[in-house]
Amino acid sequence: AIRASVNLLRAALVDAQETLFRAVRSALRETTVRESIVAWFASALRHNAGRAKMQFEKYLYGSHGFIVNVAAVLLKLCMPFINPDDGKAFARISPAWIDGGGRVDWSEVTKLVMSGQGDDEDASAVGGALSPGTVSAAAAATTQNTPTAP
Repeated sequence: AIRASVNLLRAALVDAQETLFRAVRSALRETTVRESIVAWFASALRHNAGRAKMQFEKYLYGSHGFIVNVAAVLLKLCMPFINPDDGKAFARISPAWIDGGGRVDWSEVTKLVMSGQGDDEDASAVGGALSPGTVSAAAAATTQNTPTAP
């Protein structure tokens, strides 16, 4: 009985998400509202970014159901180009489009690789944890304390 109830709830959730997807996909086909819809999704994700923390104030962000439904709709919208081997749709993706219009705030993203363009840029990318010259000073200290072979 419990399993049947869970399956019924799952089916209702999938049906509701499919309805949301069809409504969003239909609206995205209208060029007059496309940018507004994309901006709304970007805003919803930006305003709920705090949910990624281990502990967050639940009243400040959307509910679990809201985030699950937004994620489901966005994932379904990505299905045509999610496979890079498909080629046709995947080749039409412009990585520069995401950054256009300030849709994504990259300042909070941890930089994993130093660019080599300049210490100031790299230090600011990791939240000021590195000050200019810190890397070279640390490297010099390491080489000075390295024992030499006899």
